[in-house]
Amino acid sequence: MSKTILITGTSSGFGRDMAETLARGGYTVYAAIRGSQGKNRTTTEALQKQGINTVELDVNDDAPWQPASRRSCLKLERLTCLSTTLASHRPE
Repeated sequence: MSKTILITGTSSGFGRDMAETLARGGYTVYAAIRGSQGKNRTTTEALQKQGINTVELDVNDDAPWQPASRRSCLKLERLTCLSTTLASHRPE
């Protein structure tokens, strides 16, 4: 049975490393990344070239799930694991 994981905070650091490592290990990986068409476009494309599914998601957005993220997540038949590996800063 295939294992599916959704990882947040995959634009860099531990989140990106985890996404790449698990994808190489045979997991189906959904990488939640903020600014996938903007400042993190290069990272998004690099993850996609490795067979990693990317989902636009900004946890600082007041709308908890943007429509594109909702559509992508609906494709998940069964989520094995959710990992939140992000740093969040909300200016006052």
